[in-house]
Amino acid sequence: MNRSLGGFVALVTVLAALAPGPLYVCALAVFGLPHVIWELGFLRSRYAARWPVGWWGVLILVLLTHAALRALAWLGAVSPEAQQVLDLLALAVLMLVAAAVPKGASWSTRLAALLAAGAVWAALEWGRIGDVLLGLALLHNFTPVAFAWDMARDAPRYRPQAQVASLAFLLPLGLLALGAVGWWPAPLSGWGLGWLDGQVPGPSVAAGNASRAAWLSAAVLAQCLHYYYVLKVLPRAEGQRTGHAPVPHWLCACTLLLTAGLVIYFVQRFGGARQLYGVAAGFHAWLEWPLLLLALSPRPSRVAGRSNLLSITR
Repeated sequence: MNRSLGGFVALVTVLAALAPGPLYVCALAVFGLPHVIWELGFLRSRYAARWPVGWWGVLILVLLTHAALRALAWLGAVSPEAQQVLDLLALAVLMLVAAAVPKGASWSTRLAALLAAGAVWAALEWGRIGDVLLGLALLHNFTPVAFAWDMARDAPRYRPQAQVASLAFLLPLGLLALGAVGWWPAPLSGWGLGWLDGQVPGPSVAAGNASRAAWLSAAVLAQCLHYYYVLKVLPRAEGQRTGHAPVPHWLCACTLLLTAGLVIYFVQRFGGARQLYGVAAGFHAWLEWPLLLLALSPRPSRVAGRSNLLSITR
């Protein structure tokens, strides 16, 4: 683990233990949107040429429809309950699209995609929508480990990077273990962030239950590690592979301007800002699941040439 990563991990671990609520909201407001753009750039650079343009078109159409429905929920035209159902329906369709990929997947991968679509449908039938969405949100924080190992499979020089990522993402699991045995510090209060009142779990909720407090801290720590890897480690590695940055400078500048406006929105109206951010976050998170399923296929293949899809990130 290099010095930069080690210092970051030490800092966010302490903050996640002592002030998980403020850390969660501040990280989300400041780094949420940039991490979406940076991750889309990484995915485009690494995977756009792997599968045919027509298949990508279907995948992007589903994702855009999903984003539009989330935008309607933000505007109040769709209820939160209906949005959750639509979220899982979109994921089920994406798994079917993954199963139908014309190239680059083994029969076992296609079967896994079909089973995933069936599992999502079963969750809808059983009414376990919230549990599934919460589980996927937590698991999504660990996706950089899978991407790191995918890069290591193609190029052995990335193996140490993947090993370090695996070790770093064991830390949230360590926090859970500490909470399970009943030892966990009570989060600090009195940070003077009045705009967080009622928006995130507070000390009064978490302090009385070590296991629950550890879960909150572990989730926030995993989120911060996810941001670090998506914003710094993976783009740098991909840039070394291709010779150019996955996200161009002009898009970086635009993202920073949009982020400044989003931070102000978070301060003024946290719930609305989180819903608006969820439009972009849902697009990139739902995109990851079919791509990871196919990228980790036992027999990956590439399509000759380079797609110009998602050219906005070029």
